[in-house]
Amino acid sequence: MVVERALELLGEIDAELTELEGHIKRRPVRRSPPEGGFATVTLAEIYARQGFISKAMQILEDVVRKDPEQRGRAEVLMEKLRGIQDGVPFESTKG
Repeated sequence: MVVERALELLGEIDAELTELEGHIKRRPVRRSPPEGGFATVTLAEIYARQGFISKAMQILEDVVRKDPEQRGRAEVLMEKLRGIQDGVPFESTKG
């Protein structure tokens, strides 16, 4: 009885995964980052995680210009982004 129920649940999970896979395949692929928004270090981190390194750097430059108090945190992230070019994996600046 337990084995049958486990197999039934696995079948349901498999069906849900197949449905999700189809949904993901139908979603449009974004080729460039969206424009606009507020310049924050967190936003730059999000862009960096998505692979938009140059956009992340632009945002960090805006952050430093608009909010000099964030210079330290922005510079830490800028160094990490420069490190990506050297093959260093990206990690969040949040503790």
